[in-house]
Amino acid sequence: MGCGRNRVRQLLLTTSSALALIAALNSGAEAACDVVPSLGLANNAAIDCIQVNAPNTTVTGNITNGPAGSISNAITGGGTSTAAIKVVTTLSGAIENTGTIAATVGSGNRNAIDITGIVTGGITSGGSIAASGFTIVQGIYVNGASSFGGGVTNTGTITASGVVRAVDISVADVPTFAGGITNAGLMTAGGGTAVGAGIYVARVGTFLGGIINSGTIQASSAREAFGITLPETGTLSGSIVNSGLMSITGFSSVQGISLRGTALLAGNITNTGTIAVSAGEAGAGILLQGPQTVGGGITNSGTIAVKAPLGTGIAALLFSTFAGGITNSGLLSVTGQQVAVLGLGRPAS
Repeated sequence: MGCGRNRVRQLLLTTSSALALIAALNSGAEAACDVVPSLGLANNAAIDCIQVNAPNTTVTGNITNGPAGSISNAITGGGTSTAAIKVVTTLSGAIENTGTIAATVGSGNRNAIDITGIVTGGITSGGSIAASGFTIVQGIYVNGASSFGGGVTNTGTITASGVVRAVDISVADVPTFAGGITNAGLMTAGGGTAVGAGIYVARVGTFLGGIINSGTIQASSAREAFGITLPETGTLSGSIVNSGLMSITGFSSVQGISLRGTALLAGNITNTGTIAVSAGEAGAGILLQGPQTVGGGITNSGTIAVKAPLGTGIAALLFSTFAGGITNSGLLSVTGQQVAVLGLGRPAS
């Protein structure tokens, strides 16, 4: 029995090395997109890619893509960009979409919205965001920005399809991210050979707000797959709440909600909806690995269903403080060769 538990733990706690190995591939030369005017842009037509960049280093106003608007990653005059919308410098405003934003032209890395600069007003979409390509593909990508405000809210559809990696909303290497992430729409990520994830937050110093899904998140990959995952994040000030549907399919390290190496989770992890996980090797509904301090607890009053040879419903492992414990009043269904419905591991030494 002890060997079985160790094997489950080893496979469930595997660090997603593929994420780190392929992250560097997302950089590269970028052809020129049209520059957004200094007072912002309101679009209701079909246009090619746009960017917030010199000579308008600061745009004071919103980028609004209306119901009839369509922004692609094609470049005016020929060629393609890796993104349909890029913010390289500062957008003192918001990105608002009720139309279509798509980075689906050509191959290679593709991000429908690519943020490496500062955004103060966040991103809201009730329309369609789509990205597809050969290697790394992300619907909304916030990477390396010194700060990001206003959060990300989706009430429409986000689709990411990549041969190697696909993520619907990705936030990485940001000192401060404010406003949280909310999905009340449909998000689909097909990650091909390596990683598929709905919401991926990594190496963020302070994440102000929570992560809420009341819609549908579907993520799949031939290897690792996640619904909501936070590896190596400093502080998450809010809670993670699922009241919708999460359907996650992969082979190893397949998890509905997971935190790995987070220093502080101030709030709770709550599921009142459905988390369905199917793995060829190891899978978990909710997994906490090594948050140093958990201010709240884990509560399930919905459904968590895990199908995996090595499966876990809810597990909290290697923590220093876990204030709220694990409470289950819902349905936990775990099927496989070696299973653990509930697991509360030892404190970190």
